[in-house]
Amino acid sequence: MNTLTIKEIRKYPHLQKRQTTSVQKNSGLSLIVENEKNQCKRFEGLIRHNKKLIHVPLGVFGNDIKTQQHLNSLLKTWDDIKDWVKTTGNHPKDYFRKDELLKSQVTLKELFDDFLEHYKVSKSNRTYVDRKNKFNQIIKFLGEETSVSDLEWDRGGRKKMRTFLKTIKSRGKHYHTIRIRSLLNQCFQYGERNQLFTRGQNPCSEPFDFESVGYEPKNNPTIKWEEVPELFEKINSSTNSIITLSSFKLYLLTCIRVSVIVSMKWNWINEEENMIVVPPDTEGLKRILNRKNNSEYEHYIPLTEEMKKILNTMRGISGNEEYVFWTPNCKKYPHQNPETINRFLHRLGYKNKLTGHGWRSVVVTSGQEVGGFERDIIQRQIGHTQHRSGSIGSYDKTQKLKERREFLEWWSKELVKQGLEI
Repeated sequence: MNTLTIKEIRKYPHLQKRQTTSVQKNSGLSLIVENEKNQCKRFEGLIRHNKKLIHVPLGVFGNDIKTQQHLNSLLKTWDDIKDWVKTTGNHPKDYFRKDELLKSQVTLKELFDDFLEHYKVSKSNRTYVDRKNKFNQIIKFLGEETSVSDLEWDRGGRKKMRTFLKTIKSRGKHYHTIRIRSLLNQCFQYGERNQLFTRGQNPCSEPFDFESVGYEPKNNPTIKWEEVPELFEKINSSTNSIITLSSFKLYLLTCIRVSVIVSMKWNWINEEENMIVVPPDTEGLKRILNRKNNSEYEHYIPLTEEMKKILNTMRGISGNEEYVFWTPNCKKYPHQNPETINRFLHRLGYKNKLTGHGWRSVVVTSGQEVGGFERDIIQRQIGHTQHRSGSIGSYDKTQKLKERREFLEWWSKELVKQGLEI
């Protein structure tokens, strides 16, 4: 027989001297049966590389390889190793770190270019140019040939990012520092998703301690709860398109960021679980993850009857399209422009009085003072919670989802009570 089986390997006795037996004829893969003293059966490949014979350890019988399926997999792996060495010319033992080697070959400029090309589709030319200029500034400091693997957290990347950002901060550009770090965070996350950067090694995943020093953030204009009925009167009497009115009303009800609402897709709606499931890579989900457990996770928005009514209205308009708020008139995006909601507020007379983001302050404050809900419940629902423990993939779905649904149901009915027409 040309190939050993698990049953045959299991029967091989341990003798006084070590034995070497070919697992598959002419393959270079052998079974090493150690002597009685060491009693071990292990697999080893033998291959020539740069005129030298290289011994490649491939696992231990009864430990790594227990079944016939394991053995078949080992045979395939050995074939892959030989093909890989022949194709690349690399050392055979480097096969097991080939992903790491691939990452090490990706330069910072290549990662930036790939990231920009990906997001160019959904961004305006102005935003694209702005991001490109920021990346050029980073490359000028770090060097375009810098390997992305050299920027991993545990390889000193965090320290390098700190030095770079402190240089920007020293010029008095506080807000610019925060924006640069945020952009780098997005870029490295993109690299993680596409296996260009090691998961969990993002050096910009957490803010630096100096970012907020000397920085005074500009608060988004907002209104008091007592002023909400007046806002609703103006919305109800508006002659804007049904798409704009629907997206704005859904935004008011869901409490999620504007960018998430306008980019909502029909396949996000899970009717079985009665909720909207926002994918983890959606722009606008600004949740802080634990660096050591950096798995991606969805954001869940429990559906209320009021939300369903709006979505049913939109089905008659864009039900055959990919996006809920699809519009044929938008040239910059395949969906409604994120600026639409703020422009709508301006037309209603709320310029410098209320922004889309400022509405989230109304949600947090009123939810506590009027509805009596815990701040944590509201923060979780609007996507501000810092998830730092548990299995991240299911964390958002299971933690206080019942309470969050109760909050949104109360909030939807309360807005209708205050005069919002659905």
